[in-house]
Amino acid sequence: MRLFKTKAFSRFAAQERIADPALRDAIRRAEAGLIDADLGGGVIKQRLARPGQGKSGGYRSIVLFRRGTLAFFAYGYAKNDRDNIGREEWNDHGDRVMAKRYRSDALAAVHETAAGLHEAGIMSKRTMKAFDEMCLTRIEPLTATQIRQIRTREKASQAVFARYLNVTTGLISQWERGEKHPRGASLKLLTLVAKKGLQSVA
Repeated sequence: MRLFKTKAFSRFAAQERIADPALRDAIRRAEAGLIDADLGGGVIKQRLARPGQGKSGGYRSIVLFRRGTLAFFAYGYAKNDRDNIGREEWNDHGDRVMAKRYRSDALAAVHETAAGLHEAGIMSKRTMKAFDEMCLTRIEPLTATQIRQIRTREKASQAVFARYLNVTTGLISQWERGEKHPRGASLKLLTLVAKKGLQSVA
């Protein structure tokens, strides 16, 4: 597992005295399945402890995360500064991004980080295109039946489909039963798969 930081995140970490061991601990938890919030599309939120204190009142980080491969810390903030960036807020930014390229510092940091990974040769052109599509493609809601049809068309099990979308198998099952509905980055990935197939997000 390789860990990276944007310059902006490095400045934030230095200012708040967040040492690298705290970042490694956050990623170890993510690798073990202890993800604080899955924002979809390979983007997660992880808590970071304040020096000498616990994680509950500490910091939050937005991370581009690919299990077993790399983690790129894109954006950090103190919990008291922004009470939370959760799935709903992230989805709201994502759904409104067509009106303006970036509607939040966090969304801008994630997209710019992806671009940096692509320029460095770490992220493939295909994956970078998926991030572009997530940020710039207008989307429509998908029904449970449509999601199931997309998956079966691609001849993928729920487990395989989940790995491509970087979500849990359980969430795929809930989408297909209509118990939950994909939004934001996850919906944009699904829209891309519907148009161009699973290989477009490989």
